[in-house]
Amino acid sequence: MSGVLVLNPSTVCNNRCAACAMQAVYGIKSLSFDTIKRLIEDLYCLPEKSGFQEIMIAGGEPLLYPRLGDLLCLLADKGFLTTLFTSGSQDKEKLKVLSQTPPRRIALSLDSADPGLHDAARGRRGAFDDATATLRFVRDALPQTDLSTMSVVTRETINHLSGLVRFLADEGVERASFQLVMDVAGVSSEGLRPLESELEEFYVNRLPGLLLDAWRAGVWLRILPNYDDIVFENICLSEIRTPGDVARAMRQGDKDCE
Repeated sequence: MSGVLVLNPSTVCNNRCAACAMQAVYGIKSLSFDTIKRLIEDLYCLPEKSGFQEIMIAGGEPLLYPRLGDLLCLLADKGFLTTLFTSGSQDKEKLKVLSQTPPRRIALSLDSADPGLHDAARGRRGAFDDATATLRFVRDALPQTDLSTMSVVTRETINHLSGLVRFLADEGVERASFQLVMDVAGVSSEGLRPLESELEEFYVNRLPGLLLDAWRAGVWLRILPNYDDIVFENICLSEIRTPGDVARAMRQGDKDCE
């Protein structure tokens, strides 16, 4: 048996994403490293680690957690695989922490190749520069770490996804996921969510071309499900050669989700 444990060491974050409910629900809080250490050691002592082999470090922004390096080292010593979710940083000292005990995977938030659109989505000027600095650091300095990106699709970004795919390909990113913005813990996505007509236009007319763009660029693209939305998940891009192949893959993806 294997499982994944999501660990939020802190809700502290330098972004102000409109659709994020973390601080609204939990306030601004951080766990002490001693508390986390006891939890990890207790988990490690359970039979088969209680089925958990991978721990995802999220937040908040993990790069702002003062003892992130100690946490990564602890998890590595206990034999856990680690995935770090981050919006990135230009701070060389924070990035250096990642090279001391590299995570197995890093999932980087990047909503648009347009700096203005990404900064607006993240509620902070400079967020795009932080993300791209981290992307290039991981790509160049941590070749053993699996780098991917996560993008929240909103009304502002839905028409710019092909440009993002091309940007990721140019930067050497091979895996990306797109997820439609949604309501979280009482925080409404109204005003951020694309209109139904925009969603229909995207799924019917633009998604096939987007998938082909991704395949041609060598980017493995995953469209994550969102409740009642049309779902095309885990489409095998290696089998796509023509628009007809895209249509067949989409029909198969739709059937798999029924």
